[in-house]
Amino acid sequence: MNRRGDASVLVFVVLVLLVCGIALFSFVYSSKRASIEIFNSNLIEAVYAEQSDLNFYIREKVDSVYLKTYSDFVSNGRYLIGDQILLHEDRQFFYFILLKDDASVNSEFKASLKDNLKSISFSENEILDSPQLKIIQDKFANGDFLLDGPLENFNIVFADIPLKSNFKKENLNVTYLTDISLNYNLKEFGLVSFSYLNSLLASCSNGYPDERFSCLEKTVHFPSFYTEVFRRKDSKGKELPEVLVRMTSREQFLIDGSMQNIYIRFFVL
Repeated sequence: MNRRGDASVLVFVVLVLLVCGIALFSFVYSSKRASIEIFNSNLIEAVYAEQSDLNFYIREKVDSVYLKTYSDFVSNGRYLIGDQILLHEDRQFFYFILLKDDASVNSEFKASLKDNLKSISFSENEILDSPQLKIIQDKFANGDFLLDGPLENFNIVFADIPLKSNFKKENLNVTYLTDISLNYNLKEFGLVSFSYLNSLLASCSNGYPDERFSCLEKTVHFPSFYTEVFRRKDSKGKELPEVLVRMTSREQFLIDGSMQNIYIRFFVL
């Protein structure tokens, strides 16, 4: 018997089996790793899709409330100190003599917005399509959200919103917490900022009526608003001291379920 030959064959067989085992292990591990990577990619896409749908529904509601709050604020002269009103063609013009300070305007606007946001609700179909909207609706009703930043550029933030993704193929349900933040910027809506109005007051509130009229006529130009500057007249057509300014948004916005312009009306003496 050739023991040396048998030993060589045995070593060869063992080496072949070892190489095959290593190759098989490497293949299984690589496949498993690829599967995990693919699954993670799918998970990330699902997370973004879920949050994107939620943001869409929320923003659609909030936009209308935000615009309504702004429209009510400027059309009722709530950014001004004093309550002197002049009626012209059955429209109220507010005495443009002194603006509230930035902190007061910021605080009052946000308080009004927060109060108006409490009325937001979603339909049964919307909640059926995105169940987390019920959580958002409750947060609106309870004032459980943050208005972060200055009035002219701030975020509405909802903390710790639970989102769920169901992966039937992997028989896996994933629940995770996320913050939802919606940015609101006056410039993006083409709305007049209160700092701009303050600059008008600083530039054109002094002098004789003709000087104020001329100053406002030259100064009041806001791209997204039509502007009229005119002198008030008595029944005989004689010009009175008041100089009136009427600003009308070029674009109509969805407010209270209908398309509306936003108006800013004031006068100087």
